Amino acid sequence: RLATNNQNLDSLMYISVQNFNQMDRYLRENNRSNLSSLIVAGVWIESMYLLSEVIKESPNAELSEKIGEQKIILSNLMLLLKNYERDPKFAELIGQLSDIQDIYREVTITYEKGEPEAVEEDGMLVIKQNDKQYIEISNETLLKIVDKTVEVRNKIIQL
Repeated sequence: RLATNNQNLDSLMYISVQNFNQMDRYLRENNRSNLSSLIVAGVWIESMYLLSEVIKESPNAELSEKIGEQKIILSNLMLLLKNYERDPKFAELIGQLSDIQDIYREVTITYEKGEPEAVEEDGMLVIKQNDKQYIEISNETLLKIVDKTVEVRNKIIQL
């Protein structure tokens, strides 16, 4: 299915999420939810690593903002991983991600409430929120996040 939909990003995302959900369900049913959490952490770290490598080669405001947005994702990831902090391997990973989270304290995310709007999409009425999100991240903070992410990722792949 992935090969036949390689030009359609929405289909690729749908298939990827569907496959992850099946894998996650299997792991949870077999009392291996800790592996599911590790996979999520690994995907996040590798994605951040790839984004870090791209931004080093082609810095731009949009990518900087995407890295800044990860503050929210990392907070959620840390909540997930805290369930397993008694496991020494998880504790080490949590410690490494906490180092990144400490840097993210320098990133400010603010929200502006917008008016909802009713629009028609594909023959269906859809309510769209027009809230806005603003990310404030300095170049110095961005570089610290990038450097720490690469450092953490490289430690993990050496294990």
